[in-house]
Amino acid sequence: MNGAAGEPESAPQSVLVVGRTLHEPFNEGTRVIGRNLALSAARSGHHAQIISLSEPGYADAAEVGGVPLHHVVRRPTRSPLGDYRAVPALAAAVRSAAAAGPVNRIHLIGVPLMLAAGVRRQGRTIVNHVVLHAAETGLPATDRLREMLGWRVADRWIDGHAATSETVRAALENDGWNRAKLSVLEPAIDTDRFLRRTAEAHAPGTLRILYVGNIAPERFPAADVVLMLEGVAARSSLRLQLDVFAPITFRRDNAQWAARFPRSATVEVSVHLEDLTEQRKVEVYSGADVALYPFTRPVAVEPPLTILETMACETVPVVTAPANRSAIVEDGRTGLTCRDRAALGTALERFAGLSPAERAAMGHAAREAVVRRFGFGSIASDTELLWRRLDRAGGRMRGRR
Repeated sequence: MNGAAGEPESAPQSVLVVGRTLHEPFNEGTRVIGRNLALSAARSGHHAQIISLSEPGYADAAEVGGVPLHHVVRRPTRSPLGDYRAVPALAAAVRSAAAAGPVNRIHLIGVPLMLAAGVRRQGRTIVNHVVLHAAETGLPATDRLREMLGWRVADRWIDGHAATSETVRAALENDGWNRAKLSVLEPAIDTDRFLRRTAEAHAPGTLRILYVGNIAPERFPAADVVLMLEGVAARSSLRLQLDVFAPITFRRDNAQWAARFPRSATVEVSVHLEDLTEQRKVEVYSGADVALYPFTRPVAVEPPLTILETMACETVPVVTAPANRSAIVEDGRTGLTCRDRAALGTALERFAGLSPAERAAMGHAAREAVVRRFGFGSIASDTELLWRRLDRAGGRMRGRR
């Protein structure tokens, strides 16, 4: 793993990623971030393992991408304690994984932070990954309370908090999190896997539009989007085709939103309730000309991984400001941006007016931007720098608030 300029490469480390539902299907942000953290470490020569607080029925895989995968099954419960009941079992799994030798790094993502107290002796450095800000993202009050209590109680056993974006880091600092422990470690995207493939031929004069993700109104205001598309279709000679792909296994509410999806006489609208495998995702992204992400407010992990995957596959994204808080889309170069959903029609018409060569150039620039900023090599270097900084700080930071 390459370090900063002028620094030698790091000796192999033992890395343990402990997270919630780090198993197939990998179609949600936190799962992808945790899985890719382990994969990027393994590809850089480190000994990586994953411990997953897994849903019943998904605890059969023993590895993912060559990285050993250990499961702790989370039994369904209505208790407000939720995943906290699994902390002793998770701690036991960490101790078991560390039995073969010392673990240098433990990364926690999406699990109760009190776990840090139970595994402090197993990890030289413990990092807590924060992928969103509960209040900004509109999570229920119970989740906001858990976020607040979690870091306040467990902070003394954690060496650093790695936010996946500057916007999340700033929000946490504003909430009172220890500024000295906060850093930014953006998510890794497997750009070797997410790569544009040859798509099936489609009817000439058709503009293929894509959306991937949850379809609750704050993420995809379907009625407004379809109405906007009908307006674009009325002013254009193009035939518009909208394909929406929404996960279902862990988001049952998507079935309810799909049942209410508006129909259109002028725009071909198809809603697919499907847990996309990553190979299938690549097919879906590659089959589209343009992708819409019309968020009305921050509602996803930051930055939204579906947008990064879209760009890696050279499909041009059209995003509202709430979907582009990390400035991953540069207007006119790597995609098109607009203030809000009211301006989506204008942005889409801008795209429709581009020549095939201009569309291809924008898609190519989008991929280059993701590879450079979010590819495994870049994030591995950023992770290495974080480790070294925490190593230098050592135990001095523990217990400081």
